[in-house]
Amino acid sequence: MLGLEQREETVIALVKLGAVPGLDDDPTSAFPRGETAADLASSRGYKGIAGYLAEADLMTMDEQHYLRESLAAFQKSAYAAASIQAAFRARSFCQRQLAKNSSDISEDALYQVADSLNKVQKMGHFDDYLHSAASKIQKRYHGWKGRKDFSRIRTGIVKIQSQFLLPLSLVSGSC
Repeated sequence: MLGLEQREETVIALVKLGAVPGLDDDPTSAFPRGETAADLASSRGYKGIAGYLAEADLMTMDEQHYLRESLAAFQKSAYAAASIQAAFRARSFCQRQLAKNSSDISEDALYQVADSLNKVQKMGHFDDYLHSAASKIQKRYHGWKGRKDFSRIRTGIVKIQSQFLLPLSLVSGSC
């Protein structure tokens, strides 16, 4: 039978290899939604393993949430950049048409130029939007990176502490 330390190492290795700690097992009458691995470990008395699994599940969900938000911000930024490029292309085209046909200006051409210039002027607020989107992306990345670094450091500390912890029978004074 595996010792507690070997069980903890096995769980840590499985999670690092990609095992999903938040998956539910089959539902029962007592637990209609099923139980997670953390619930099962806790009910069997493995509180340390249960805590590790619950925290790993929470961190996985947190990272997925921030990645989704960052992707949405990136998509909005890309859309804004594409809109700006389209407006500048339209303005450039109109200017070339005017330069080519400077002697032959019709009212329709003047309206097209005025319309494209208005669009470009309205696009000015996208600079603020793009700056805001870039700031949000950076904020999300720095938060994710900070949590990842913290997790790495905490895991190292737990490993070091586990090497220096004495078995409970030695500490309780059963000499």
